[in-house]
Amino acid sequence: MARAKALRALADAAKLAPLLAQCEARVASRQWASGWIWSPEPLWFERNQYSRGRKLAKQGSTKQIAKQYGYDAEGGVVRIRDWSGFLGKWHEEELFVPEDDRTVIAYRFRVDGTLLNVHRYVHDDDGLLVEHEIYFAEAKRSGAQTFVWEDGLLTRVDVERWGQSWTLEWNDLGLLRAIFSVSPGHPPTEIYRRPEKGETLGGLLDVISERLLEVIPRVVSKVKPRSPAYALLLVLDEEEWRYPLPPSLALAFEADRTRLRTTYADRMRDVIWSAPEMATFDVPGLALRDPRLAAAAKRANQHLAAKGTQSKAKALVREVSRSLQKLEWSTFRAVTEDFVVYVTTLDGDGWRDVRRDAPPALVKRLIARGEL
Repeated sequence: MARAKALRALADAAKLAPLLAQCEARVASRQWASGWIWSPEPLWFERNQYSRGRKLAKQGSTKQIAKQYGYDAEGGVVRIRDWSGFLGKWHEEELFVPEDDRTVIAYRFRVDGTLLNVHRYVHDDDGLLVEHEIYFAEAKRSGAQTFVWEDGLLTRVDVERWGQSWTLEWNDLGLLRAIFSVSPGHPPTEIYRRPEKGETLGGLLDVISERLLEVIPRVVSKVKPRSPAYALLLVLDEEEWRYPLPPSLALAFEADRTRLRTTYADRMRDVIWSAPEMATFDVPGLALRDPRLAAAAKRANQHLAAKGTQSKAKALVREVSRSLQKLEWSTFRAVTEDFVVYVTTLDGDGWRDVRRDAPPALVKRLIARGEL
Protein backbone atom coordinates (compact mmCIF):
# COMPACT_ATOMS: atom_id res chain seq x y z
CA MET A 1 0.00 0.00 0.00
CA ALA A 2 2.85 2.38 0.87
CA ARG A 3 4.49 1.81 -2.50
CA ALA A 4 1.18 2.37 -4.28
CA LYS A 5 0.82 5.71 -2.48
CA ALA A 6 4.36 6.59 -3.49
CA LEU A 7 3.56 5.85 -7.12
CA ARG A 8 0.46 7.99 -6.90
CA ALA A 9 2.56 10.80 -5.44
CA LEU A 10 4.87 10.55 -8.47
CA ALA A 11 1.82 10.76 -10.72
CA ASP A 12 0.52 13.84 -8.92
CA ALA A 13 3.88 15.57 -9.32
CA ALA A 14 4.56 14.49 -12.92
CA LYS A 15 4.91 17.24 -15.52
CA LEU A 16 5.67 16.47 -19.15
CA ALA A 17 8.01 19.36 -19.96
CA PRO A 18 10.70 18.82 -17.28
CA LEU A 19 10.61 15.03 -17.59
CA LEU A 20 10.88 15.29 -21.36
CA ALA A 21 13.86 17.64 -21.10
CA GLN A 22 15.53 15.28 -18.60
CA CYS A 23 15.10 12.26 -20.86
CA GLU A 24 15.92 14.04 -24.11
CA ALA A 25 19.25 15.13 -22.62
CA ARG A 26 20.16 11.44 -22.26
CA VAL A 27 19.22 10.40 -25.83
CA ALA A 28 22.29 9.34 -27.81
CA SER A 29 20.59 7.63 -30.78
CA ARG A 30 17.15 7.12 -32.30
CA GLN A 31 15.32 4.35 -34.13
CA TRP A 32 12.10 4.46 -36.14
CA ALA A 33 9.84 1.42 -36.05
CA SER A 34 6.50 0.36 -37.52
CA GLY A 35 5.22 -0.55 -34.05
CA TRP A 36 6.36 -1.96 -30.73
CA ILE A 37 9.81 -3.55 -31.00
CA TRP A 38 10.67 -3.60 -27.30
CA SER A 39 9.01 -3.98 -23.92
CA PRO A 40 10.44 -3.60 -20.41
CA GLU A 41 8.53 -6.79 -19.50
CA PRO A 42 10.07 -10.17 -20.38
CA LEU A 43 8.18 -12.20 -23.00
CA TRP A 44 5.57 -9.47 -23.27
CA PHE A 45 4.96 -10.12 -26.97
CA GLU A 46 4.48 -13.86 -26.45
CA ARG A 47 2.29 -13.45 -23.36
CA ASN A 48 0.03 -10.93 -25.06
CA GLN A 49 0.13 -12.54 -28.52
CA TYR A 50 1.36 -9.29 -30.01
CA SER A 51 3.47 -9.00 -33.15
CA ARG A 52 6.74 -7.08 -33.09
CA GLY A 53 7.08 -4.10 -35.36
CA ARG A 54 9.87 -3.63 -37.90
CA LYS A 55 12.84 -1.32 -37.56
CA LEU A 56 12.73 1.45 -40.15
CA ALA A 57 15.49 3.62 -41.58
CA LYS A 58 13.10 6.59 -41.41
CA GLN A 59 9.46 7.37 -40.86
CA GLY A 60 7.29 5.97 -43.64
CA SER A 61 3.87 7.29 -44.60
CA THR A 62 2.53 9.83 -42.12
CA LYS A 63 -0.83 8.04 -42.49
CA GLN A 64 0.58 4.95 -40.77
CA ILE A 65 1.26 4.46 -37.06
CA ALA A 66 4.93 4.59 -36.13
CA LYS A 67 7.15 4.81 -33.09
CA GLN A 68 10.47 6.52 -32.55
CA TYR A 69 12.74 5.07 -29.88
CA GLY A 70 15.38 7.14 -28.13
CA TYR A 71 18.35 5.26 -26.62
CA ASP A 72 21.00 6.38 -24.14
CA ALA A 73 24.72 5.79 -24.61
CA GLU A 74 24.46 2.28 -23.12
CA GLY A 75 21.60 1.27 -25.46
CA GLY A 76 18.82 1.58 -22.88
CA VAL A 77 15.43 2.95 -23.93
CA VAL A 78 14.93 6.49 -22.66
CA ARG A 79 12.02 7.78 -24.72
CA ILE A 80 9.30 6.33 -26.96
CA ARG A 81 7.33 8.68 -29.19
CA ASP A 82 4.04 7.44 -30.63
CA TRP A 83 2.93 8.77 -34.04
CA SER A 84 -0.77 8.45 -34.88
CA GLY A 85 -1.44 7.88 -38.56
CA PHE A 86 -5.15 8.51 -37.96
CA LEU A 87 -4.53 11.90 -36.33
CA GLY A 88 -1.49 12.71 -38.49
CA LYS A 89 0.56 13.91 -35.52
CA TRP A 90 2.49 12.82 -32.45
CA HIS A 91 0.09 11.19 -30.05
CA GLU A 92 1.84 9.95 -26.90
CA GLU A 93 5.18 10.05 -25.09
CA GLU A 94 6.67 7.39 -22.82
CA LEU A 95 9.64 8.46 -20.72
CA PHE A 96 11.97 6.25 -18.66
CA VAL A 97 13.72 7.74 -15.63
CA PRO A 98 16.10 5.76 -13.35
CA GLU A 99 15.12 5.93 -9.69
CA ASP A 100 18.16 3.94 -8.49
CA ASP A 101 20.45 1.19 -9.81
CA ARG A 102 17.65 -1.38 -9.83
CA THR A 103 14.51 0.70 -10.38
CA VAL A 104 13.13 2.59 -13.38
CA ILE A 105 10.10 4.86 -13.37
CA ALA A 106 8.20 5.15 -16.64
CA TYR A 107 5.69 7.90 -17.42
CA ARG A 108 3.19 7.78 -20.27
CA PHE A 109 1.70 11.10 -21.41
CA ARG A 110 -0.51 12.35 -24.16
CA VAL A 111 1.32 15.05 -26.10
CA ASP A 112 -0.97 17.68 -24.56
CA GLY A 113 0.64 16.87 -21.21
CA THR A 114 -2.15 14.68 -19.80
CA LEU A 115 -0.64 11.88 -17.73
CA LEU A 116 -1.99 8.41 -18.55
CA ASN A 117 -0.05 6.18 -16.18
CA VAL A 118 3.12 5.73 -14.15
CA HIS A 119 5.09 2.49 -13.91
CA ARG A 120 7.74 1.31 -11.47
CA TYR A 121 10.01 -1.50 -12.71
CA VAL A 122 12.16 -3.17 -10.03
CA HIS A 123 15.00 -5.54 -10.99
CA ASP A 124 17.10 -7.95 -8.94
CA ASP A 125 20.89 -8.01 -8.76
CA ASP A 126 21.04 -9.97 -12.02
CA GLY A 127 18.98 -7.39 -13.87
CA LEU A 128 15.84 -9.56 -14.00
CA LEU A 129 12.51 -7.79 -13.62
CA VAL A 130 10.86 -8.92 -10.38
CA GLU A 131 8.20 -6.28 -9.72
CA HIS A 132 6.11 -4.04 -11.93
CA GLU A 133 3.65 -1.60 -10.43
CA ILE A 134 1.36 0.68 -12.37
CA TYR A 135 -0.82 3.63 -11.43
CA PHE A 136 -3.59 4.61 -13.86
CA ALA A 137 -3.81 8.36 -13.48
CA GLU A 138 -7.25 8.93 -15.00
CA ALA A 139 -8.91 5.98 -13.24
CA LYS A 140 -6.96 6.65 -10.03
CA ARG A 141 -6.29 2.98 -9.39
CA SER A 142 -3.22 0.78 -9.26
CA GLY A 143 -2.11 -2.73 -10.16
CA ALA A 144 0.97 -4.88 -9.75
CA GLN A 145 2.81 -7.80 -11.32
CA THR A 146 5.33 -10.10 -9.62
CA PHE A 147 7.75 -11.99 -11.87
CA VAL A 148 8.91 -15.35 -10.51
CA TRP A 149 12.19 -16.77 -11.86
CA GLU A 150 13.84 -20.19 -11.48
CA ASP A 151 17.44 -20.65 -12.69
CA GLY A 152 17.09 -17.54 -14.83
CA LEU A 153 13.84 -18.68 -16.48
CA LEU A 154 10.54 -16.89 -15.98
CA THR A 155 8.00 -19.38 -14.61
CA ARG A 156 5.13 -17.19 -13.36
CA VAL A 157 3.72 -13.72 -13.60
CA ASP A 158 1.34 -13.08 -10.71
CA VAL A 159 -0.99 -10.14 -11.31
CA GLU A 160 -2.94 -8.19 -8.71
CA ARG A 161 -5.87 -5.83 -9.44
CA TRP A 162 -4.99 -5.73 -13.14
CA GLY A 163 -5.77 -8.38 -15.73
CA GLN A 164 -4.72 -12.02 -15.88
CA SER A 165 -1.73 -13.95 -14.58
CA TRP A 166 0.52 -16.31 -16.53
CA THR A 167 2.45 -19.53 -16.06
CA LEU A 168 5.27 -20.54 -18.38
CA GLU A 169 6.76 -23.94 -19.24
CA TRP A 170 10.34 -24.56 -20.44
CA ASN A 171 12.05 -27.66 -21.80
CA ASP A 172 15.29 -29.18 -20.48
CA LEU A 173 17.35 -26.99 -22.82
CA GLY A 174 15.85 -23.80 -21.43
CA LEU A 175 13.67 -23.18 -24.49
CA LEU A 176 10.17 -21.82 -23.96
CA ARG A 177 7.60 -24.58 -24.46
CA ALA A 178 4.24 -22.98 -23.60
CA ILE A 179 2.50 -20.04 -21.92
CA PHE A 180 -0.85 -20.26 -20.13
CA SER A 181 -3.08 -17.41 -19.01
CA VAL A 182 -4.60 -17.88 -15.57
CA SER A 183 -7.80 -16.18 -14.36
CA PRO A 184 -9.52 -16.79 -11.00
CA GLY A 185 -12.21 -19.44 -11.22
CA HIS A 186 -11.15 -20.65 -14.67
CA PRO A 187 -8.77 -23.38 -15.86
CA PRO A 188 -5.48 -22.23 -17.46
CA THR A 189 -5.77 -21.29 -21.13
CA GLU A 190 -2.90 -22.03 -23.49
CA ILE A 191 -2.03 -18.90 -25.44
CA TYR A 192 1.38 -19.86 -26.80
CA ARG A 193 3.13 -23.10 -27.70
CA ARG A 194 6.51 -23.45 -29.30
CA PRO A 195 6.00 -24.57 -32.93
CA GLU A 196 6.84 -28.19 -33.55
CA LYS A 197 9.60 -29.05 -35.99
CA GLY A 198 8.30 -28.74 -39.53
CA GLU A 199 5.24 -26.70 -38.53
CA THR A 200 4.63 -23.82 -40.94
CA LEU A 201 1.85 -21.28 -41.29
CA GLY A 202 1.31 -22.29 -44.91
CA GLY A 203 0.83 -25.92 -43.95
CA LEU A 204 -1.63 -25.02 -41.21
CA LEU A 205 -3.65 -22.79 -43.54
CA ASP A 206 -3.88 -25.66 -46.04
CA VAL A 207 -5.34 -27.89 -43.32
CA ILE A 208 -7.83 -25.20 -42.29
CA SER A 209 -8.97 -24.70 -45.89
CA GLU A 210 -9.45 -28.44 -46.40
CA ARG A 211 -11.39 -28.84 -43.16
CA LEU A 212 -13.63 -25.81 -43.79
CA LEU A 213 -14.58 -27.11 -47.23
CA GLU A 214 -15.53 -30.45 -45.71
CA VAL A 215 -17.16 -29.32 -42.48
CA ILE A 216 -19.20 -26.28 -43.58
CA PRO A 217 -21.51 -28.11 -46.04
CA ARG A 218 -22.10 -30.84 -43.46
CA VAL A 219 -23.02 -28.33 -40.77
CA VAL A 220 -25.22 -26.22 -43.05
CA SER A 221 -27.13 -29.29 -44.26
CA LYS A 222 -28.40 -29.96 -40.73
CA VAL A 223 -29.60 -26.47 -39.84
CA LYS A 224 -33.28 -25.81 -39.23
CA PRO A 225 -35.61 -24.36 -40.36
CA ARG A 226 -35.64 -26.27 -43.60
CA SER A 227 -37.02 -23.34 -45.61
CA PRO A 228 -34.87 -22.15 -48.53
CA ALA A 229 -31.72 -20.18 -47.66
CA TYR A 230 -30.60 -17.25 -49.81
CA ALA A 231 -27.12 -16.70 -48.29
CA LEU A 232 -24.34 -18.32 -46.32
CA LEU A 233 -22.15 -15.88 -44.41
CA LEU A 234 -18.58 -16.62 -43.33
CA VAL A 235 -18.15 -14.08 -40.53
CA LEU A 236 -14.81 -12.74 -39.30
CA ASP A 237 -14.58 -10.98 -35.94
CA GLU A 238 -11.95 -8.29 -36.61
CA GLU A 239 -12.19 -7.00 -33.06
CA GLU A 240 -10.75 -10.28 -31.76
CA TRP A 241 -7.58 -9.96 -33.83
CA ARG A 242 -5.75 -12.74 -31.97
CA TYR A 243 -8.26 -15.42 -32.99
CA PRO A 244 -9.45 -14.76 -36.56
CA LEU A 245 -9.79 -18.43 -37.46
CA PRO A 246 -12.03 -20.25 -37.97
CA PRO A 247 -14.82 -17.93 -39.13
CA SER A 248 -18.30 -18.25 -37.66
CA LEU A 249 -21.31 -18.97 -39.85
CA ALA A 250 -24.73 -17.48 -40.41
CA LEU A 251 -27.46 -18.69 -42.73
CA ALA A 252 -30.05 -16.30 -44.19
CA PHE A 253 -33.52 -17.64 -45.04
CA GLU A 254 -35.91 -16.45 -47.72
CA ALA A 255 -38.68 -16.00 -45.15
CA ASP A 256 -36.46 -13.53 -43.29
CA ARG A 257 -35.58 -11.66 -46.48
CA THR A 258 -39.28 -11.25 -47.28
CA ARG A 259 -39.94 -9.90 -43.78
CA LEU A 260 -36.95 -7.54 -43.86
CA ARG A 261 -37.95 -6.20 -47.29
CA THR A 262 -41.22 -5.02 -45.76
CA THR A 263 -39.89 -3.81 -42.41
CA TYR A 264 -36.88 -1.97 -43.80
CA ALA A 265 -38.01 -1.01 -47.29
CA ASP A 266 -36.04 2.26 -47.20
CA ARG A 267 -32.73 0.59 -46.33
CA MET A 268 -33.28 -3.00 -47.35
CA ARG A 269 -29.73 -3.72 -48.55
CA ASP A 270 -28.30 -2.61 -45.20
CA VAL A 271 -30.12 -5.35 -43.30
CA ILE A 272 -30.67 -8.35 -45.56
CA TRP A 273 -26.91 -8.93 -45.83
CA SER A 274 -25.90 -7.95 -42.28
CA ALA A 275 -24.62 -10.78 -40.09
CA PRO A 276 -26.15 -9.53 -36.79
CA GLU A 277 -29.58 -9.40 -38.46
CA MET A 278 -29.52 -13.13 -39.21
CA ALA A 279 -31.57 -15.31 -36.86
CA THR A 280 -28.92 -18.03 -37.16
CA PHE A 281 -25.92 -15.82 -36.42
CA ASP A 282 -23.76 -17.19 -33.61
CA VAL A 283 -26.02 -20.13 -32.79
CA PRO A 284 -24.82 -23.57 -31.61
CA GLY A 285 -26.32 -25.29 -34.64
CA LEU A 286 -23.81 -23.58 -36.93
CA ALA A 287 -20.75 -24.13 -34.73
CA LEU A 288 -17.82 -25.69 -36.60
CA ARG A 289 -17.10 -28.59 -34.27
CA ASP A 290 -14.14 -30.37 -35.82
CA PRO A 291 -11.06 -31.37 -33.77
CA ARG A 292 -8.60 -31.08 -36.65
CA LEU A 293 -9.96 -27.69 -37.67
CA ALA A 294 -9.80 -26.44 -34.07
CA ALA A 295 -6.23 -27.67 -33.60
CA ALA A 296 -4.95 -26.17 -36.87
CA ALA A 297 -6.75 -22.86 -36.27
CA LYS A 298 -5.30 -22.58 -32.77
CA ARG A 299 -1.76 -23.01 -34.07
CA ALA A 300 -2.31 -20.79 -37.12
CA ASN A 301 -3.74 -17.97 -35.00
CA GLN A 302 -0.56 -17.96 -32.94
CA HIS A 303 1.58 -17.67 -36.08
CA LEU A 304 -0.63 -14.91 -37.49
CA ALA A 305 -0.56 -12.89 -34.25
CA ALA A 306 3.21 -13.27 -33.84
CA LYS A 307 3.86 -12.07 -37.39
CA GLY A 308 1.09 -9.49 -37.56
CA THR A 309 -0.27 -11.12 -40.72
CA GLN A 310 -3.93 -11.51 -39.78
CA SER A 311 -4.85 -10.36 -43.29
CA LYS A 312 -3.90 -13.86 -44.46
CA ALA A 313 -6.87 -15.20 -42.50
CA LYS A 314 -9.29 -13.07 -44.53
CA ALA A 315 -7.59 -14.09 -47.79
CA LEU A 316 -7.94 -17.76 -46.85
CA VAL A 317 -11.61 -17.45 -45.92
CA ARG A 318 -12.39 -15.58 -49.14
CA GLU A 319 -10.77 -18.38 -51.14
CA VAL A 320 -12.85 -20.91 -49.23
CA SER A 321 -15.94 -18.81 -49.95
CA ARG A 322 -15.24 -18.90 -53.69
CA SER A 323 -14.90 -22.67 -53.58
CA LEU A 324 -18.12 -23.05 -51.59
CA GLN A 325 -20.01 -20.87 -54.07
CA LYS A 326 -19.26 -23.43 -56.80
CA LEU A 327 -20.91 -26.31 -54.92
CA GLU A 328 -24.33 -27.65 -55.91
CA TRP A 329 -25.99 -26.54 -52.69
CA SER A 330 -29.35 -28.06 -53.53
CA THR A 331 -27.80 -31.46 -52.77
CA PHE A 332 -27.25 -30.32 -49.16
CA ARG A 333 -30.38 -28.31 -48.37
CA ALA A 334 -33.10 -26.11 -49.89
CA VAL A 335 -31.65 -22.89 -51.32
CA THR A 336 -32.97 -20.09 -53.52
CA GLU A 337 -31.91 -19.69 -57.14
CA ASP A 338 -29.83 -16.64 -56.12
CA PHE A 339 -28.05 -18.35 -53.19
CA VAL A 340 -24.73 -16.65 -52.44
CA VAL A 341 -21.75 -17.39 -50.19
CA TYR A 342 -19.73 -14.40 -48.99
CA VAL A 343 -17.26 -13.25 -46.35
CA THR A 344 -18.24 -10.43 -44.01
CA THR A 345 -17.44 -8.93 -40.61
CA LEU A 346 -19.55 -8.12 -37.58
CA ASP A 347 -19.64 -4.40 -38.29
CA GLY A 348 -19.07 -4.45 -42.05
CA ASP A 349 -21.41 -3.46 -44.86
CA GLY A 350 -22.64 -6.90 -45.87
CA TRP A 351 -23.99 -5.69 -49.21
CA ARG A 352 -20.56 -4.42 -50.21
CA ASP A 353 -19.15 -7.84 -49.33
CA VAL A 354 -21.74 -9.53 -51.54
CA ARG A 355 -20.80 -7.26 -54.44
CA ARG A 356 -17.18 -8.25 -53.95
CA ASP A 357 -17.66 -12.00 -53.50
CA ALA A 358 -20.74 -13.01 -55.51
CA PRO A 359 -20.45 -14.10 -59.18
CA PRO A 360 -20.79 -11.04 -61.47
CA ALA A 361 -23.99 -12.30 -63.12
CA LEU A 362 -25.64 -12.75 -59.71
CA VAL A 363 -24.50 -9.28 -58.59
CA LYS A 364 -26.21 -7.74 -61.61
CA ARG A 365 -29.48 -9.52 -60.81
CA LEU A 366 -29.40 -8.44 -57.17
CA ILE A 367 -28.67 -4.84 -58.15
CA ALA A 368 -31.55 -4.89 -60.63
CA ARG A 369 -33.89 -6.00 -57.78
CA GLY A 370 -32.64 -3.19 -55.55
CA GLU A 371 -31.03 -5.57 -53.07
CA LEU A 372 -27.45 -4.33 -53.60
